[in-house]
Amino acid sequence: SGLPWFQSLLVPVALLPDYLNLPDFEHRLYLPIIGIFLVLSQTVLFHNRFKDKTILTAGIVLACGLAIINFRHQKSFSDPLAFWSQAVATSPGSAYTNMMLAARIGDPKESDSLFLRAYSLNPNERFLNFIYGFMLQSKDSVLASEKYFLAEKKNTGYYPCDFYLARVDMEKKDLPGAIASLEAFLKKEPKHPLANNNLLFLYIDTNQPEKAKALAKQMQQEGLNVSPEALKELNM
Repeated sequence: SGLPWFQSLLVPVALLPDYLNLPDFEHRLYLPIIGIFLVLSQTVLFHNRFKDKTILTAGIVLACGLAIINFRHQKSFSDPLAFWSQAVATSPGSAYTNMMLAARIGDPKESDSLFLRAYSLNPNERFLNFIYGFMLQSKDSVLASEKYFLAEKKNTGYYPCDFYLARVDMEKKDLPGAIASLEAFLKKEPKHPLANNNLLFLYIDTNQPEKAKALAKQMQQEGLNVSPEALKELNM
């Protein structure tokens, strides 16, 4: 009965989509491992001629050894940086772990190095292109971020890319493109304050007063702050 227990409790994990199931998280074994213990209870470890005192002593030694290992291992869970540092150390060939550490590490050069390593391991890793594009924009490398957001949209369809692509369009003086990007983003997140205000000013700047007024009214109905300058411009 031990092996069926082990296998059946691993089935839900095996059914998860790949992008949720790539890292081999150890906590997934907490329940399935009970099946292994059931198997071990029928082996020579528990059916032997050793005296009870000998078995007890061996058990105590084993428990102490496991306690020491557990105590040392707890340091890896002290904070996100420690966790992902340990993940990279034990799984250096994983694009996901390198990406997650790169997003949390304080040293910009080391962060870039980790991102480049993750990119070389798997350029299509979910959210890798988005995070790298976001970091580029935070460093004012707006135009350089475009290809990464476009790649993320192509790979995963992650809608927040449109918000940052609007900034790229603005940098390129492509106001219609910025409007299209923000409209696409707001279909998914209609109450985003900055996106709404940016779109409102773009409607005004491109001489679309009817759309601007409709958006301003919608923002007011939803309890979003509307720029006083925009309201003055629209005579509202």
